[in-house]
Amino acid sequence: MQSIGSHPNVIRLHETREIGDRLYIIMEYASNGEFFDFIGAGLRQDIALIYFRQICEGLQFIHKKHIAHRDIKLENVLIDSNYNAKLCDFGFSRFFTPGQLMRTICGSPPWVAPEILLNSGYDGTSADAWSLGVLLFAMLSAALPVCERAMDGDPYYDHLRARSFLYEPWTTIFAQPEYAHACDLVKRMLDPEPSTRITLDGIMAHPWYLGGGIVAPIPREITSYMAMQKQAGGGPTEAAGASTLLGEDAEEPFRGGLEGGARVQDDDAVFRGGEDLASPVLRGSNLAGLPVYEDVTEGATLPATTILFPAEQQSGTAALMMRLQTTLQALGFSVSPNHERHVIKAKKTMRPGAECGIRTELFRTREGRAVATVTRQLGDKMAFLGLWREFSEAMNRPQLVH
Repeated sequence: MQSIGSHPNVIRLHETREIGDRLYIIMEYASNGEFFDFIGAGLRQDIALIYFRQICEGLQFIHKKHIAHRDIKLENVLIDSNYNAKLCDFGFSRFFTPGQLMRTICGSPPWVAPEILLNSGYDGTSADAWSLGVLLFAMLSAALPVCERAMDGDPYYDHLRARSFLYEPWTTIFAQPEYAHACDLVKRMLDPEPSTRITLDGIMAHPWYLGGGIVAPIPREITSYMAMQKQAGGGPTEAAGASTLLGEDAEEPFRGGLEGGARVQDDDAVFRGGEDLASPVLRGSNLAGLPVYEDVTEGATLPATTILFPAEQQSGTAALMMRLQTTLQALGFSVSPNHERHVIKAKKTMRPGAECGIRTELFRTREGRAVATVTRQLGDKMAFLGLWREFSEAMNRPQLVH
């Protein structure tokens, strides 16, 4: 990447160093992290347009250098200290000759173009255009257009193939008159047929991309809006390599148990909590049976992705487990508690063909506070944004004292 020059919307690779048996990559620092963390319930259309333009300009730059990205997703766009978008993670990128077909199966399942999964050869730039369609869809609706991946049998992809858009969010957000241009562009990008799919040049000439009646916000408004989005969004983190398809040669298999949903490591915490999260309002505390968080994790401080129960609202271990269990059940999860290990595994069908799984575990801090870690076991990250909003609301509801 050093040899192709620089662009304001592509993360810069400063240098690589090989020391002993390790290779160190020194890259530009984007202090505001992943774009995914800013999506929340969906971006305002004028804000989405600004960031979509930046991402397209970065992609256009690498395409002109004959590089296909092949793993475009919200997590592979970083936001710098000035709230500009930077396209990153070129692990699956490849130089190409115009007209040359690629054959490597790679990318992240819900974002991958259908022709990649057919393993019959594909144009990398057209595949990137599909992923841009998924990106814009997610930016505006905080949802993904397919359940698991763009293959026959996926309930939502079957609708896309039939060009039938009679389901949410097509019938809600994208049905609003002010979203007409955006809806048209997304549909053209999410065309299952590569030969008729809109190209990147076509995307950048589309009425929505060119403004389409959208009033551009002032820079100060963008900064404050994005700061609030990140605070409200509470986007989960993802373990390195999770829900990504391995791609070096066409013959290599998928990585990581993708049948039925991408699985991630147990330390991939999803729900972001704080000291204002309510727990059972029951008097008395008996947490002696819980493992000490710092001892188990070797961590000096609690990460943001834990639920820290307020000291004045703590109760015994059994009551805390029951609170977590009943909250999950009220949200429609099927639960499998293990009281001896203080663990609850739960699953929920989010929509036809898409199931989400989580694992909660109780600990105590050295100060005697109860904490619950909630980690993602199954399903895509976007679905968890909706689950987080439900979960935080449920945990904040007052509990009756008996």
